[in-house]
Amino acid sequence: MSREPRIPVLTASGREHAEFITTEAGDDLIVAFAISVTDPGEIVSLILQRTPMYESLLPAEERGVAVSHERIADVEPELATHIVIDGPHVDVTTSTRTYQIDISDVDPTERAYTTTVLRLMHRHGGFRLDVR
Repeated sequence: MSREPRIPVLTASGREHAEFITTEAGDDLIVAFAISVTDPGEIVSLILQRTPMYESLLPAEERGVAVSHERIADVEPELATHIVIDGPHVDVTTSTRTYQIDISDVDPTERAYTTTVLRLMHRHGGFRLDVR
């Protein structure tokens, strides 16, 4: 495996392009965006994860939706403060950055389920969720 940095494929609007989204709604609530990179067929992941069942065991400052981007692997996961779903665009804001994703090529059923899982995450508080 190469140690070269993986460069995301950006859309004309400057957003990272997601090939597909993997979701899980069990004990863990997970939304994982598979982001295209310049090497054909290769992806990196932007992962949003929350475990409400065990969250009460964590200190208050560590509770919420953990956000990690494989391209920024040396950084501890951050917590989401605001997530916006606006048609084919998703913006995930943390205390230090905003990830802008284009999900226009993702299957509509996957997109709808992604919104459902994000609403489940939001039900436990800690961040703003806007679905437009």
